[in-house]
Amino acid sequence: MRFQTPIPWQSCCRYGTFSDQAQVIRVQVESHLGVPALRLRAPGQSDLLFDLAQGSRIPIDADAARKVVLDAAPKVIGQKASIVAYDRVPTDQFTLGRAPRDRPFHRFEFDDPDKTTIYVSGTAGQVVMWTTVGQRFWNWVGTIPHFLYSSRYASNSSYGARR
Repeated sequence: MRFQTPIPWQSCCRYGTFSDQAQVIRVQVESHLGVPALRLRAPGQSDLLFDLAQGSRIPIDADAARKVVLDAAPKVIGQKASIVAYDRVPTDQFTLGRAPRDRPFHRFEFDDPDKTTIYVSGTAGQVVMWTTVGQRFWNWVGTIPHFLYSSRYASNSSYGARR
């Protein structure tokens, strides 16, 4: 599923100032909320997002994340829905495998029938994942018994011991 709108090239391209010493391993030009943007990735750092119309860095605060999620939500959910809850989280049980460079996350919960939760990266300003109530239920059913099973045998001192 594609979320990005076409890049508005007519308002492009101011680069601002970049360090000659910066080591960049990934560059991506995209549309960010209707503005041409440049995403840079350097080793061991969070992504940086630059507004190519203004030549400045784009901060991803709660307001920017809300704009991103409201733009993406109809495409993710397939219908109009309203935000019913918001939280800024460093991680949760559904984002454990996400790269640290995307953290913290802006987590938005919606009032659609699937009770969709959409996560926006606090550094990259893009939707990085979403879950539905069904996915969260099955994740809980699959994960929690697994941990209970593992802890039962981990506490048994003779389990796995050589005889």
